[in-house]
Amino acid sequence: MPALLLARLIAVVGKENEEEVVTAADQLIERGRVQGFEQGTRQILLHQLRARFGTLPERALERVNAAEVATLQTWGLRVLTAATLEEALADE
Repeated sequence: MPALLLARLIAVVGKENEEEVVTAADQLIERGRVQGFEQGTRQILLHQLRARFGTLPERALERVNAAEVATLQTWGLRVLTAATLEEALADE
């Protein structure tokens, strides 16, 4: 959270609530970082899959969009050696 925005927020809620405001801001920043990492991982995988296998069927898009980060990372490695899209996105 930019310093100016944080200072304005503290001015509104009062100095006695500064610790709670900073803690909440830190949590929001971390949540955004995690979501950004997940979204980036998902987008890179989709780019790799399209480069390797062409247009992706809707089911593949749904699977990638619903997958956890660890699964996305596994598929990201597997796409390097998989012969087919189905092999790349196979359950472990």
